[in-house]
Amino acid sequence: LAAAAAGEGLPGGWGRHLEHRATSLAERSESTGPELKQPGASRSAAGGDAPTWSLARAMRLESRAGELVPGRQPPLGLGIQPHGTTSARGDLLIQTPRAIIWLDAAALSAPVGGSQRLLPFSEWLDLPPERPYVPPAAGGWPLMPLRAGNDLVLVVGRGSPARTRRDLPVPARGNHLVMASLSETGDLDVRWTLAGPGLDRPGIPSELAGDQLGPGTWEFQPGPVRAAGTLVVLARGLADHAQQSAESGPVSAGLLRLVGLDWASGKLLWSTDLARASDLVDSNGEAVGMGSQTQRISMPLVARGSSVIVATHAGILACVDANDGRLEWSLRNQRRRAGERSWPGSSRPLLSGERAWLAPGDSEYLYALPAGPATRPLLAEPPAPRAERLLLAAAWDRGLLALSRSGRQRALQLSSGGAAQDLLYLGAEERFTGTGAARGEQLLFATSRSFLGVSSGDWSLEASIPLPDLGAGVGGNLVPLAAGAAVVGADTLWILSAR
Repeated sequence: LAAAAAGEGLPGGWGRHLEHRATSLAERSESTGPELKQPGASRSAAGGDAPTWSLARAMRLESRAGELVPGRQPPLGLGIQPHGTTSARGDLLIQTPRAIIWLDAAALSAPVGGSQRLLPFSEWLDLPPERPYVPPAAGGWPLMPLRAGNDLVLVVGRGSPARTRRDLPVPARGNHLVMASLSETGDLDVRWTLAGPGLDRPGIPSELAGDQLGPGTWEFQPGPVRAAGTLVVLARGLADHAQQSAESGPVSAGLLRLVGLDWASGKLLWSTDLARASDLVDSNGEAVGMGSQTQRISMPLVARGSSVIVATHAGILACVDANDGRLEWSLRNQRRRAGERSWPGSSRPLLSGERAWLAPGDSEYLYALPAGPATRPLLAEPPAPRAERLLLAAAWDRGLLALSRSGRQRALQLSSGGAAQDLLYLGAEERFTGTGAARGEQLLFATSRSFLGVSSGDWSLEASIPLPDLGAGVGGNLVPLAAGAAVVGADTLWILSAR
């Protein structure tokens, strides 16, 4: 493997790393127990060899190089994060801060050709262009389009609380929840919107979010889901100068309201108030750090059957029935001190069988909770410290994989039975850059240099493809495709083919 790495022109550190891993695994197999001695089904038992990966295409998305500074990308899981979704016919949709980008199946399989469309929000939604910037201190803002058949649900833009500028009040501004239909040629037709002021399309059912969700200005949080035929999304109330209550201040400010909407019309079916956002405290007991009006306030939602799992960054973890909004269980999590390291909280909770793994951004612990109605005890195991883990990667019955630190390096780490084990080390100065994805028997993820594929059977490295830098940095979030995978970066798309 080391010789093959050198032959492929990979950095010298890879050869040394592979030699080190071979020696390390041989030593560990004598002492670490059955996990490495019996790693799982082999490739032959599972019915085939590992796929052969190659780079099919690399392209810029919006080519706005002036706003991207290579080498200064935010830490893992923070900042603004483009994501993609696929359909049964094999095309790919990517949401960026300014647009939807559509590529058909032919464009995903060859270096040139196929159909592509750039659909700016300023054109098909008549929205003014926004500066795509979220400071790392405010957490991550993942752009996660939800797709069901030809329907596409988008959370567009961010909200902002009321503020004073040059002694003049600036009102609160909400963001937009949009339902659109996608044609086979990549055209988008808006079906309905729930919006803050400023989005008014003649002939399109469009309502102010406050008319549906209740008085106030609302910011929809990223990562809505569809469960039991209902669109479920979390909204956070924003403080507004005009909305004052003599006893409690702004009525909806900081309120976290989970809502169920009719998929076809966007009409409110139910709502459940989960918590009111509050700041963290420092070691002196001073309320600082969280900035409840600017932070992203929840992990993206995840659904299993009719159960929707919510991990807020306000001290509440919950599971709600999508049929009627009934609370199935809730738990107050440990909250960290302001300034302490925490989970980024910008990826969905992981599901494994009957269990959900939740890593809220206001805590330094990982929680294993039911992926449905409550059982006793509620906690399947004691909350686990975050330690050196950076981001959860995948959950299997044999353990939990995380992107982690290991001294001065980055490592893929397996946690099982209370013990942690490093499986794969990155090269010097190399770092993880986004969420991974499972495809078949492989875990796929991208680093600041390469696309990597790791076997879920014996955790061996099966693919390593260098990613070219087109001027906007390397790496991003993984999207599995029918014939491979896509790495969606800040302003670059890499298509990998598997054969």
